[in-house]
Amino acid sequence: MPNGSGLFGNVSTTVSALAVPHPGNGNLHYLFTLDEATGD
Repeated sequence: MPNGSGLFGNVSTTVSALAVPHPGNGNLHYLFTLDEATGD
């Protein structure tokens, strides 16, 4: 992925990253990442 460095996530989550396509442009995506999951 171009410009994909520094996209943190954590191995403690079930899914640490999720890419969602932009509704109006198939060349763009939203990328959501999750930090460490805690039991609190």
